[in-house]
Amino acid sequence: MGSRYDLMVDSTVTSTTDGTPYKDPLTFSSKEIRLENDPVEYVVTTIDIERFDLFVAKTYNQYNMYKDLLLQYNNISYQWDLESEDTILVPEKEDFNRFLRNNRE
Repeated sequence: MGSRYDLMVDSTVTSTTDGTPYKDPLTFSSKEIRLENDPVEYVVTTIDIERFDLFVAKTYNQYNMYKDLLLQYNNISYQWDLESEDTILVPEKEDFNRFLRNNRE
């Protein structure tokens, strides 16, 4: 699995170094993720924030794409935007997998 950028469309803006198009973040919205199951509300701790990779790996038995999807689903740009005691919604892995199957190129 890659990252949330794999779900975005190339923009018309390109890198001045090699001409590679940048991804357009507005082409992937967390509102596109349709859940069949209710997500679990989870209150994050300082340890969860500092080791977000371990939190995601423990929750989904995998890290890569799920970290990005979880952040995107909660409208969080970066794990360090979280604060201890923040509540996030944690969808089931199968809901994310269904979204990925339906939206990956």
